[in-house]
Amino acid sequence: MASSYHDEGRSRMSNSAFGSAEVNAETPDHNKVLLKMDNLRLCSSGMFSNVYRGKIVGGNKDDPNSIALKKTWTKSDSSLTEMRILSRLNKFRHRNIMHLLYSFQTDHKDNRTCYGLVFEFMPSNLYTYIRELRKINNRRPDLTEVRLMAWQLFRGQAHLNVLKIIHRDIKPQNILVNPDLGTLKIGDFGSSKFYTAGEHSHSYHVTRYYRAPELIMGATQYGPEIDVWSCGCVLGELLRCSVMWAGNSSEHQLYVIISTIGKPTFEEMKAMKVTDNTLIHAETAQKYVRAAPPRPADGFKKLVTANTAKEHLAINLLEQILRYAPNKRLSGPALLRHPFFSPIFEDDAIRSNGKSCSLAVTKKDYADALRGDPLDEESRTGSKTKSSEQTTDL
Repeated sequence: MASSYHDEGRSRMSNSAFGSAEVNAETPDHNKVLLKMDNLRLCSSGMFSNVYRGKIVGGNKDDPNSIALKKTWTKSDSSLTEMRILSRLNKFRHRNIMHLLYSFQTDHKDNRTCYGLVFEFMPSNLYTYIRELRKINNRRPDLTEVRLMAWQLFRGQAHLNVLKIIHRDIKPQNILVNPDLGTLKIGDFGSSKFYTAGEHSHSYHVTRYYRAPELIMGATQYGPEIDVWSCGCVLGELLRCSVMWAGNSSEHQLYVIISTIGKPTFEEMKAMKVTDNTLIHAETAQKYVRAAPPRPADGFKKLVTANTAKEHLAINLLEQILRYAPNKRLSGPALLRHPFFSPIFEDDAIRSNGKSCSLAVTKKDYADALRGDPLDEESRTGSKTKSSEQTTDL
């Protein structure tokens, strides 16, 4: 994957709002190509990565019109792990997962390697979209949008589980969406890892608001259930149009979780692979835990308005996902068949923008998801069949 920027491309990237680059790159199938990118402009920046939007010049006929270029530089091996995970995901493509188009590497200062990752471009992310919906709907959830986005999110996470990949940073900012079509894809695998049962890993992962309680309590043996918890928090955010549990520290995060679902039982602590003395450290939170009832009477009803039967179904779903015991969290096909999601698969399911839900999810998608999205040729190619070609009883 060795490559280098042409000097002209590097200088234009640095000194112009709209840059260009020409690099020796690889496809996920390890084919070497000369990749030319134009109209590159910075979308976001961080300590170890920048993201640009642009287009490919004279590329493959299957290349999208717009691309996102992620340039990352880190002294750890996380970039190499991300590359291995992206390669695995590209082998078994899924329409709710971002897939890699090209990759390359260049020299970076401080003797670090800069990795370039080129993806299809998605026009927005779920963080931005939730806030747009909040303005449009006066802080009330659009249940059709909630169902559509959440179902695709949980389906994408289920695919990661099949491939034994833990994302470890599922949050609205890392979930890409096309608001016009209603499609959703999980992105940014910079914190991800392959899952091996019994293996110890660092517990300080996942952005605080979406961090599973076992991670807050210091567990080092955990599985894809931490992603299920994160997805559940995103579902809650969709329903509330705001963050569900906004703790201002790790200890306070656990405090606000306990205030909704009660303190964990001894059996739940064992299931999370934590001990009582690692529960929490903040003195104020310790006092709260000792005084808290085993289970609050109201639970999620304090956080999510439930005036209709449809909203009560949403709360029922949250209650089955956001549980302390990782092995008790609803996930996979069992979650995807929950009746809360049924309306988006009806023939006349229309979104608020007037477009059909079937542009994003079809009855065939539903049938495939309930079969666990087998890793067959169709899942590898990401082909899509119109809803009229196959039906499923919901």
